[in-house]
Amino acid sequence: METQISQKDKDKIEAGIRSKYIKVAENPEGLFKYPTGRAGLDALGYDSGLIRALPEAVTASYCGAGNPFSLGHINEGEAVLDIGCGWGAFAIYAAEKYGVEVTGITVSREQVKLSHRCCEGLPVCIELQDYRDVQGTFDRIVSIGMFEHVGVTSYRTYMQVINRCLKDGGLFLLHTIGNNTSVHSVDPWLAKYIFPNSMLPSARQITEAAESIFILNDWHSFGPHYDPTLIAWHRNFIDNWRYIQDAYNQRFQRMWVYYLLSCAGSFRARRNQLWQIVFSKNDGSGNTRQALNHISPIHHIR
Repeated sequence: METQISQKDKDKIEAGIRSKYIKVAENPEGLFKYPTGRAGLDALGYDSGLIRALPEAVTASYCGAGNPFSLGHINEGEAVLDIGCGWGAFAIYAAEKYGVEVTGITVSREQVKLSHRCCEGLPVCIELQDYRDVQGTFDRIVSIGMFEHVGVTSYRTYMQVINRCLKDGGLFLLHTIGNNTSVHSVDPWLAKYIFPNSMLPSARQITEAAESIFILNDWHSFGPHYDPTLIAWHRNFIDNWRYIQDAYNQRFQRMWVYYLLSCAGSFRARRNQLWQIVFSKNDGSGNTRQALNHISPIHHIR
């Protein structure tokens, strides 16, 4: 049975998530300077990939470690749910490269508006919706950079909702920043200025939330790669500040620089982690061969 949440708490959570994107919403041609069309979504991707020698780093920049589907087989035409889909970059990538049908949900009206334009002509549907209200079932579910905004009191509910929406034998990929210890809040400065109502989960909090619901197939950690990612963002921000300084004041510039560099420091010191976790929903069929092929891209069963 899914845990119920009050409308007041739901509004608070949604307000916190929306605040992450308000600056872009106010001036979409400002902070990220993205061009129109799908190519512009590269500038709006907001997560870390594996930092490797070019040109591999370019292809690895999408969807975490190369791409989430490298950890599990996926077939053309399958239904994929992207919870917290952002600006639709992953949905577009998955639809174009794998031929899947993607449903993305977000609580940001600005993201829905832009993604509708960019996803035109693709089997992608982006909806303004809370994850608890999703109906239907899907072959694969991905959550990239969303879990950090759920809150520990809703972790179990999050897993229960995904379990309800995932078909038997399906895969759920959770991509999240993680904490070394179990806490119930985030750094006060980040909470006030960058990510209201957010917190970073620990390994224990994640596994407890998923216990008896999912089977844990794979846990990939690549937190050290977020350090150079943040340094690259900082360099790009400084190099291009002159193009956007009329839209933002010096206070915002100092705040953004502090945010990027302090977070880079936290990953360099290994205080924060970055995890990509694959869960499966047991269908009771005992299909061991299929399950083993989902464990890791370098351990395929022939």
